[in-house]
Amino acid sequence: MNRFKRLTVIARSFAIISGLSSGYYVQAQVLEEIVVTAQRRTQSLQEVPISIETISGVDIVKQGYRDLDAVASTTPGILIDTGQNDTIVTIRGFGTTGNALTREQAAPIFLDGVHLPRASQAKLAFLDVDRIEILKGPQPIYFGMNASAGAFNIQSRMPTSEWEANFNSEVGLDFNRMVMASAGVGGPITDTLGIRVSGKYEKSDGFLEDLIDGNKFPHQEDSGARAILRWTPSDQLTVTGKVEAVRIDAGSAAGLLCTTGASTLWTGTAAGRLPNPTGSPRSLYLDAPLGTNWAVAHKPLPTSDGDCFKSRVTRSNEGPYYDVPDNVHSNEGNIGMVDHRRVAAAWFLDESDPYHHGKLWDGILGGEKLDSLTSYVDLTYSLSNDIEVSWLSAFSKYDRLSSEENFDSPLYENNQIRSEDYDQLSSELRFTSPVGGMFEWMFALSVQDATYDIVNGNVRSTVRRGMRINQVWEDQTWKNAFGTVTFNFLDNKASVDVGARYSVLDKITYTGNYGRQYIFNIFPASVSGPTSGLIQVTDPSAHSIYLPYDPAAGLWYYRWRAQTNVPVEWRGTEAGYPVGLTAPIYNAEPGPYMGDFGEKEFDPQITLRYRLSDNHSLFFRWAEASKAGGFDTGQTSAPASFEDYAFQSEYAETYEVGAKGTLWDGRARYGLSIFELTFTNLQVSSATGNIEDPFVNINAGEQRNRGIELTTQFAVSEQMNVSLTGALMDGAMLVFPNAGCTTAERFTPGSGCEFPPGVPNGVIDRSGQQSPFTPDWNLMADLDYWMPVLDGYTIDFSARGFISDGYFMDNAGFSKVTEYDTHGDLSLSLGLGPQDDTWRVSVYGRNLLEPRTTYHDELNIFDQGFIGETVGRSNFTSYGVKFEYNYR
Repeated sequence: MNRFKRLTVIARSFAIISGLSSGYYVQAQVLEEIVVTAQRRTQSLQEVPISIETISGVDIVKQGYRDLDAVASTTPGILIDTGQNDTIVTIRGFGTTGNALTREQAAPIFLDGVHLPRASQAKLAFLDVDRIEILKGPQPIYFGMNASAGAFNIQSRMPTSEWEANFNSEVGLDFNRMVMASAGVGGPITDTLGIRVSGKYEKSDGFLEDLIDGNKFPHQEDSGARAILRWTPSDQLTVTGKVEAVRIDAGSAAGLLCTTGASTLWTGTAAGRLPNPTGSPRSLYLDAPLGTNWAVAHKPLPTSDGDCFKSRVTRSNEGPYYDVPDNVHSNEGNIGMVDHRRVAAAWFLDESDPYHHGKLWDGILGGEKLDSLTSYVDLTYSLSNDIEVSWLSAFSKYDRLSSEENFDSPLYENNQIRSEDYDQLSSELRFTSPVGGMFEWMFALSVQDATYDIVNGNVRSTVRRGMRINQVWEDQTWKNAFGTVTFNFLDNKASVDVGARYSVLDKITYTGNYGRQYIFNIFPASVSGPTSGLIQVTDPSAHSIYLPYDPAAGLWYYRWRAQTNVPVEWRGTEAGYPVGLTAPIYNAEPGPYMGDFGEKEFDPQITLRYRLSDNHSLFFRWAEASKAGGFDTGQTSAPASFEDYAFQSEYAETYEVGAKGTLWDGRARYGLSIFELTFTNLQVSSATGNIEDPFVNINAGEQRNRGIELTTQFAVSEQMNVSLTGALMDGAMLVFPNAGCTTAERFTPGSGCEFPPGVPNGVIDRSGQQSPFTPDWNLMADLDYWMPVLDGYTIDFSARGFISDGYFMDNAGFSKVTEYDTHGDLSLSLGLGPQDDTWRVSVYGRNLLEPRTTYHDELNIFDQGFIGETVGRSNFTSYGVKFEYNYR
């Protein structure tokens, strides 16, 4: 009924607008030209023989786009999965997945020509953007740097020759209660020096309700500032400098949690727990000899139309979880389960711990803090023969802290901790020929050096593995050279472009592993104190530790993997409540390790273009691209040797035929692409069947995606623009014979899971299966309408909608238990302002249909009673009021 009511309102809105427009139809105007820099030159979009989608800064402000997740719903072939710890960005079905932070990005982001190579940087707030260019397919020449699936080219607004200013604000009136303000001002300081300064602030309460305490989450607070100076002392020289800082402070990730119908608890015995087809490896069980049925009063999980993922009620780190009864255990560790929240919280807050790094703030609550700083200097000089020399030098860094409870359960079981510190220096020297001759060329040399420090660990509820932490340090040095030559012939109607990039990469990676074990109130140990309000304890191995409170009895700590079952004497005691953690136990697993990964790659590209007329052209493009390998430092357990960490480079090859043009005297334009994209030695996460390390990064065989994409835009009248874009796509794993078996597949008759010698958890052939992130079709439609009212004012109306076929996102286990079925969404806005656009006030409604995943109970082989799905802001309806002011 809710969806029917929404659709009724939408239909009435369209009817009203249609009636208004019938009285004001006039001759259509020519569409405004779109300018891009996808080939490092300023060119018309219709002149560039590449599949590109553009989003203007005006649209970003008008539609309230906050991040790439919101942009994806407007662009065919782009899908973004907002995970608890990372964001997965895919273009035409390809991206970067897995649990290792050291993975390179297959669809990297470039901000004003500066490479932002880490997945976390996709979350940075958009700040005073001029336009976003989304380049589809491998981009080996101009964007190199692992752009095997495509690239995002984001351009900031620059200083202008006349003073101008803009202000934009929003107040959300929905459950989320969001406020936002952004501003930019720029112009000439002197005849040769210009400036532009901009800033942004946004705060929101959260769009979900905690399962237990009813509080809103996840809160988010974004802020950013930028200053750009441009100096032109002569017609030949231009110097541009920029400094930009962005901060994100977010609460616990939004995880939709729903009951599946099965019991959260099931009865088992020590001998029959692993494996057991009646429960998931992460199920909870009652110890049968001691057990009584367990029940805790809590809010039930409401459903909408029988689909639990339509609920706004879920769980977060920020609310209290259920206490763990003494007789409840976790199958995940094959041992007893402990309630470790107090000691985990104390460790998170103890900045005196040298291995804590003083960074992992109150992590038991969950959340993310990210600080980013980018600066550059760009010198461009035109020689007397019009050859342009450009030197771009940049510094980029970010610090990120994240902590999430990542088990789908109302019990606090597994807190994942991540700390990242990334610093990058880059420099590029480029030579560019003038445009218009028989030959055009470009040549560049660049170097990029980066250091990456990572702390990656878990605080767990199992005494066998109280805490495990990987410390990773990586140093990267990239050296690149690229060149391209264009030959124009047939009176400039035809051209052939030949180019290539040569890259030399050297990675040095160090990883060390250590663990901590819980201390319980069991056996005597030496205690001295108090010291600064804490109790200092010396455990039997002479490790010193500070405890958060005075224990009631003696202390005993559990050695690393000393045994796999709970000691009998612990049952019925206070063992479920540890009072502290030991000092780090080094080399608890194999390691530490240090290794060197290096490669040299040659990535070519050939583009043919033929201009049928001044308004229409055809192009053919063939390209090869590579994405660097590295080390899978995200594994829970360190492997036996460092070589087992490594995964190799992957390679992409694309064939694409396209057409671009304008129609009806410039009142319409179109772009058509037919492509085939193949990845070999594909980097994927594969299931292991091992509860310690359920997934590991490997190189699969071959994946092929092919399809057709069409973009159109029409100036229907002087007051109405309409655009239609869509894609048909076919994606398949052509060769993937040795994928790891999931636990469910191991217990499913006829699954094809085999156990060859030397592979204890089995392998399965996924060759021929549909690839993830590849809906068979999707369609987007935009409408912008404006009309004069009163005396000198206009009303404007816009609608943005899409509909997509279903797709699944699990590229590790290929599970479809939760997936996007056929779905759609719609956003609307209605505004009023003077015809000179000095100011405008509008009301908006976004994500009115709330697209979310669907749970398929019939596919859930190991039902643990709960199942969860991480979601982002674009999965929920928001509405509010906007105010814009422009000074020119």
